[in-house]
Amino acid sequence: HRKFGYIGVKGLKCLLAEGLVDGFTVNEHSPSFDCEACIQVKQEHSSYLKHVSTQSEHPGELTHTDVWGPAQVTGM
Repeated sequence: HRKFGYIGVKGLKCLLAEGLVDGFTVNEHSPSFDCEACIQVKQEHSSYLKHVSTQSEHPGELTHTDVWGPAQVTGM
């Protein structure tokens, strides 16, 4: 499973059926298996807000900046 890029049970069964791999068996009665890496990746996370309402009332109250540099610009 790990050596094949964390492929699923269905994919492993397909590889075996096509004769593309050997040296292991897949339990036909087991729909899945426990893999610590896969379990951690599939853990739920809290969703991000789709829209954040931040509205200023006065000019200059809310400022957005982007920090980048120093730029090596020779000319415009």
